[in-house]
Amino acid sequence: MVEEQKLTELESKFGGRLTPNGMQDTDYKNQKVRFLRFAGACCPICGKNRWCQVNVTGTKVICQSEKLEDQEVNGFKFVADIPKINGYLYELVDSNKAVKFDVNKSYSSVHLFPLAAPNRLDTMYRLVLAAYPLTQKHKKNLEERGLTNEQIKLHGDRGFGSYAIADENGHAKFENFTKEVDENGEVQYKSRWIDVLQRLNFPNNLWQGVPGFSTFDQTVGGKVVARLPLFASSAIQGSDGKLKSKVPEGMLVPYYDEVNRLVGFQIRVDKADKYASIIKQLDSDKRQMRVFINDDDTYVVKLYDNTDNVNNEVIGRGKLNGEKVISGTYAKTREQYSFQVKTPSRYFWVSSRTANNGAENDGKLPVQVAYNEKIAKLNPKDEKEKVQIENYAKKPKAVWITEGGLKAYIAAAKLPEVLSESDLDKYGRDVIGIAGVNSYNKALPMLEKLNAKRVTVAYDMDLLSNDQVSDNCTKLINLLRKKGYEVEVAYWEPDKAKGIDDALAQGVPIWFTGTEEKQNNN
Repeated sequence: MVEEQKLTELESKFGGRLTPNGMQDTDYKNQKVRFLRFAGACCPICGKNRWCQVNVTGTKVICQSEKLEDQEVNGFKFVADIPKINGYLYELVDSNKAVKFDVNKSYSSVHLFPLAAPNRLDTMYRLVLAAYPLTQKHKKNLEERGLTNEQIKLHGDRGFGSYAIADENGHAKFENFTKEVDENGEVQYKSRWIDVLQRLNFPNNLWQGVPGFSTFDQTVGGKVVARLPLFASSAIQGSDGKLKSKVPEGMLVPYYDEVNRLVGFQIRVDKADKYASIIKQLDSDKRQMRVFINDDDTYVVKLYDNTDNVNNEVIGRGKLNGEKVISGTYAKTREQYSFQVKTPSRYFWVSSRTANNGAENDGKLPVQVAYNEKIAKLNPKDEKEKVQIENYAKKPKAVWITEGGLKAYIAAAKLPEVLSESDLDKYGRDVIGIAGVNSYNKALPMLEKLNAKRVTVAYDMDLLSNDQVSDNCTKLINLLRKKGYEVEVAYWEPDKAKGIDDALAQGVPIWFTGTEEKQNNN
């Protein structure tokens, strides 16, 4: 384990928070020491403040974004690929800058509750949707993707939502807690979540272990007097006085399990904030270079002392005008630097594994089970309907696999509009959605639960031009055949639709390996 003071030293070195839930560090095989994830601190390779990892001494970094083989980046050099997690390992060039580490000492970290059971997740997430209902803006977006009003509302109170901390005027959309002044003039906070749970006769701790929920500490005189649950994030006040969110705002995309329970959310982000990936840093200056890109596309380039996150020097400013690569010159030495402008994924998991009293769901993210309409509308809270779902899951069937939860949902809704009943029986009427092209292994347990005998693979058509997508699609097909599944691969014209959801919604002809006849909408 890590000493508490050394974790603080590492956080200072990398400019923010680190959380101890990364991959196992094989340098400490018997001590169960894990890499630390960047959760506010910045990866020295790509500059991102999430997903990447650093070891407890600060000498190894696993970057999830950048493979820079022929250059030193902020004191680190590329060492090897880590195919298992699609990451890249870097090592610190100057080992004298390592943070000392005593494996026998523990560190004080955030407390995490074990992941809650599916029934508990389903109950709490229904309450979340009541607090953050689907907005007209997001409903219109779903309609533009091809869903009807009935298909959007298919799951009733277990459907889509819209996460935002404030409305367009900056006023709180939903307050996790209320403030009251007691008879002694002290401010007391009351949790709205606890209030709701009590009114519904649910246990006060039902939120524990539910991803997205953590606690807010109420302090009096420097002492914590109450810990109140909150969802996703508390509000922060911007310089303009309006409330803003600490986490991405956007549409809440529901994820269902094999019993149709709501067990997770992804946020389809309304606005994905750009970030910078350093291409060339200064050779003569060993300070850490960071680039900050603001909402208005202005950017600031700063140099930070490796041991001090406060002292910094601004060496460049500007405004993005659509460029992917920005170059600048450090006035003092006339050296050039450059960075690449990137936009992160539009989808983020609702999680609280980096927050105090959050949920430990590392490696336990769900896959989407998008049933056909007849089964999808059944409510697992109703015992009779739950039995119907369970009986259907046990029946031998064909199942589709595609990328993404929303894509799977749309595909399941549109398949009956395109395929005949005999084709639905052959190729499948239910769709499994995996989080990414390299997450195909996570689909295997669900295929068993659904008693799948045939699998139709429908990866995006950029597999024709993207080696990563193509390689992972091939691996999935080979793995499925090795496991004994009959496998079909769905194709369509790539210039007319990228994903299976778009192809089905837009009436683009679909055809399958082993068949020449295209499937049309008419």
